[in-house]
Amino acid sequence: MSEEKIMNEEVMNEEELDEVSGGTWGQVARDADNIRWLENRYNVNLLPGNGNASAADVNAAMNKIGDLISNFYHCDFGVGCDLHTDDTNNRYYLNHHKMSQKEIWNKIYDRLGVQNPNL
Repeated sequence: MSEEKIMNEEVMNEEELDEVSGGTWGQVARDADNIRWLENRYNVNLLPGNGNASAADVNAAMNKIGDLISNFYHCDFGVGCDLHTDDTNNRYYLNHHKMSQKEIWNKIYDRLGVQNPNL
């Protein structure tokens, strides 16, 4: 059996893999990490305090983030998402416009005027 070599152009980065693989627990965990960062920075509670967050908890917290930003900045910043822990695609929305996980978090951090801590 001959060994195949993978060309650098054929290797996908993490963002490309997320788009292909769809929703994963890893994506939900990254969302939870981002939410915990916001909780610490702004001294707010968005997720259950027990350290364990389900996809439903993260989904609800994302909606709260949109509501808080909308109320504080007096703007329309409707964050929505449909998160899964299987191989179903996670979907993220800002004012009903579909975006990737990276795009939604960049929009959130841009609106808050802070550097994305995960870059």
